[in-house]
Amino acid sequence: MRRGKLIIISGPSGVGKSSIAESVLEKIPGLSPAVTYTTRAKREKEREDKIMYYISEKEFREKIKNKEFLEWARVHDHYYGTHKKTVESLLRKGSNVLLNIDVQGTLQIEKKMPQAISIFIRPKTLDELVPRIQARGKMSEKELKLRLANAKREMAHQEKYDYVVINEQDKLEQAIKKVLSIIRKELKTS
Repeated sequence: MRRGKLIIISGPSGVGKSSIAESVLEKIPGLSPAVTYTTRAKREKEREDKIMYYISEKEFREKIKNKEFLEWARVHDHYYGTHKKTVESLLRKGSNVLLNIDVQGTLQIEKKMPQAISIFIRPKTLDELVPRIQARGKMSEKELKLRLANAKREMAHQEKYDYVVINEQDKLEQAIKKVLSIIRKELKTS
């Protein structure tokens, strides 16, 4: 049986990775989402589902200790990690898996699984991120500055990705079409 492909969508906070990933999962049959754990609180209108679990920092540290993550990172003062067993099981069964993760996680996976296909989503300019980040919910000025500083640092890694897609303000559908085209092309080469 053919092993599935691992596809990573990554980029700075507020760039639209989750919106793009959700659309891709809807439009590409058989593409499976990875299971993510986080210590951050749920945002308004968010709910726990089969791909995002909200746990305590203590629980997260226990999972790190037990080597349950394919990748994990502390991002914006919260932990995020991809459940290793789920991803490996899907890939072995021939399923293609989509990860929506940060740059730190992508760099970890690239070392372990260099055959993974990585797509960096970036804004046209860093200034575009400010209203996008603020629209995600209430946050302090300190948290906003942290997210923007992290975004600048993350954008310095974009040349390490297989593909870079610009998600311009108010042009989400264009970015989705580009990402769909990349993924469909990569999946045909298997």
